[in-house]
Amino acid sequence: MLTPDEQKICDAAIEYVKTQKSQLVERYASLDVVKPDTNPVSVFMAGSPGAGKTEFSLRLLQQIKTSDINVVRIDPDELRKGMPGYGGGNAHVFQLPVTKLVHELHASLLKNKQSFLLDGTLSNYATAKQNVERSLKRGRSVYVYYVYQDPLQAWKFTQAREKQEGRRIMKETFITQYFSAKDTVNALKTEFGDRIVVHLVVKNSDHEIIMFEKNIRSIDSHLKVKYSKESLEGAIR
Repeated sequence: MLTPDEQKICDAAIEYVKTQKSQLVERYASLDVVKPDTNPVSVFMAGSPGAGKTEFSLRLLQQIKTSDINVVRIDPDELRKGMPGYGGGNAHVFQLPVTKLVHELHASLLKNKQSFLLDGTLSNYATAKQNVERSLKRGRSVYVYYVYQDPLQAWKFTQAREKQEGRRIMKETFITQYFSAKDTVNALKTEFGDRIVVHLVVKNSDHEIIMFEKNIRSIDSHLKVKYSKESLEGAIR
């Protein structure tokens, strides 16, 4: 629940997205920067906060650019920074405004046949399923990259990032997204089968890739998670 003051900030940000939609689409998904593609692709990042998704996605985009393919990268954290009232420590206030802006950008990218990479946790199955379906209905290739980091180490990274950037992740949110991201990816693969491609990326504490499994059927077949929700709650300080 948001406080009355937080709700005012949230409402103002929602109004900002509503009234500035055209300008925001032009800023983040300009056709002048990323042209339509005859065979556009949709890339979805997945994994807990602090797992190293952003670092991996930026490296991936560098590799893609060498193939003369232009991709729009949608980063909810970056979108949040551009909203009025954002101050790092109140990141949770902007969840709904950011979701609405991502929806608008996603719709524009699909309409304009632009390739994109959506950098998020992919922890909400209903939203993820809808987004994947929208891409598949348009004949787009869909790739999901699930990035895994030991949750205790990932939590440390989120705490270090909070000190540096002021961006706060609540403990409860972290734990929920840690488990639900994996469950969502597994459920998407079960639902869509060979219509989507799922890759598993495992990182160590230095953010180095120590495992890269391509086109997998299930995360659980390659990665054994040793934590339950209860044990992780007790382990995180």
